[in-house]
Amino acid sequence: MNLKNLWKYFHLSIRVGIYKTPFTSFMIFLYFIINRIQIKLRMVKLILPPPNLVISLTSRCNKTCSFCHYINELNSPNHEADELTLEGFKTLLRSKSVPKYGRVCLYGGEPLLNKDFFSILKLANNKKYLTTIVTNGLLVGKYLEELKNSKLNLMTLSYYKEDIEKIRESIKKISSYIPINVSYVVSNNRLDEIENMLEFSKDINAEMVTIENLRENGVTNEKTLFESKELRAIQKSLNTQYSDHFILRWSGFNTAPKENEKIRCIDFWDTIFLNAKGEVSPCCQYPLSSYKGSIESSCSSINSKEMISLRKSFINNIAPDACKGCHYLYKSDPLYKS
Repeated sequence: MNLKNLWKYFHLSIRVGIYKTPFTSFMIFLYFIINRIQIKLRMVKLILPPPNLVISLTSRCNKTCSFCHYINELNSPNHEADELTLEGFKTLLRSKSVPKYGRVCLYGGEPLLNKDFFSILKLANNKKYLTTIVTNGLLVGKYLEELKNSKLNLMTLSYYKEDIEKIRESIKKISSYIPINVSYVVSNNRLDEIENMLEFSKDINAEMVTIENLRENGVTNEKTLFESKELRAIQKSLNTQYSDHFILRWSGFNTAPKENEKIRCIDFWDTIFLNAKGEVSPCCQYPLSSYKGSIESSCSSINSKEMISLRKSFINNIAPDACKGCHYLYKSDPLYKS
């Protein structure tokens, strides 16, 4: 990491507010270090829960993006069963397999559709977790005052060009209170929009931009991007133009796996993915139907037979069927490359 990026991460950490709770911040850092040791040692059975907790608050969404890997599972007629309540969240946090220090990411669907969203967020903040949200921004204007006072640590805003003028002013306003990470999924049909996305990110005073390569869902003609000299040249040019304005992170472009190429994904060690029922999934790229087991006990969640088997398969450089075609298998996740 160069000095310029180091300064930007320091500035972001100040905006996130880690200095306000020094003991908690130290414990989060300690959990992070222990987790990295577990990853480095490729431990198949974890001693300490991963410090990243991603919770699906709802399976409802106010968009229907054709490239979404949940596209056929969102907005079910039985969505009530997928809505996390405040009482349900309290139950989840009492589980021994949930980290006592770390990051809680409120996810969906669109999490702001959950009626208990702000109560859940308040409790997570009171428990001293670092709190983040992944949102398309369409409801930010409606809840602007509540968000201003929410003490949310970071907002990840998914960029969709058709919504930009609907959300621009409300996002600019909220960016004074909450640091913004703009997330953009790039594909064969979305490559030409990158510069517009970066200009938007500059305009709203984003702290960070994350560009992720598409994972194909087989539903649309959107295709993942494979590494090439042309793409690397585009990446280099955009880094030169925009890296002074915000932290710019790219996931690796896809490549056809080479013989004996080492799997680099660490999600099976690093993050707990939970739904409203307390069921666990190995990865947020897996379908909603993959959630099963229970966070109530380690042996049916973070150290379940399935998770141990999945970790063993990665150690043996074998990609599970559900992971095949994912660019994170062999490339750095932008969350960890810096």
